Amino acid sequence: ACLFTSLTATASPAAIARVEALLASTQSLRANFTQEVRDGNGKLVQSAAGTFVLQKPGRFRWDYTTPAQAIVADGTKLWFYDADLAQVTVRRQRDVLTQAPAMLLAGKGKVAAGFDADELPAAVGLDWLRLVPRGGAGDFRELRLGFAGTDLREMELVDRLGQRTRIRFTALERNVKLAAATFQFKIPPDTDVVGDTK
Repeated sequence: ACLFTSLTATASPAAIARVEALLASTQSLRANFTQEVRDGNGKLVQSAAGTFVLQKPGRFRWDYTTPAQAIVADGTKLWFYDADLAQVTVRRQRDVLTQAPAMLLAGKGKVAAGFDADELPAAVGLDWLRLVPRGGAGDFRELRLGFAGTDLREMELVDRLGQRTRIRFTALERNVKLAAATFQFKIPPDTDVVGDTK
């Protein structure tokens, strides 16, 4: 069951300013994560774990250990790698991530430009902010961010079908130095490539 009651989103300039201030205070991020996906009835349909790193502007990397997958954004291209399928799909970031939560965190968009925001009641020891895409744009209905102080601890994404993806961050380090190579994807041997790598 969801931890939040159903509330009507009302745009709050103070909430938008708070989200933007919290995101602006983070230039880089490194953390472990666990992820759960539940369908519209609350049934667990997928679980995963791995590591996440982010560097503004526009670079991030999700490495999933279970299952073995990776999503890498190098600032120009987005790489989706699936070890089980031995396949990587390459697309231009700007074509697929204009309103995605990861791009919002990576500093490639302004909250006020595309989202309404409101504050939700505190839950599970975190302060919660909700973002709703304006005009029904994007692949998700709402995004909830749970903060402990200025640290992002949880994200909950609700898609158009009511499916919820909850991501919890642990061992979180903010504003750490990250090597540029962190965001370079090297295609493993015997891997099929779909898309444009040029």
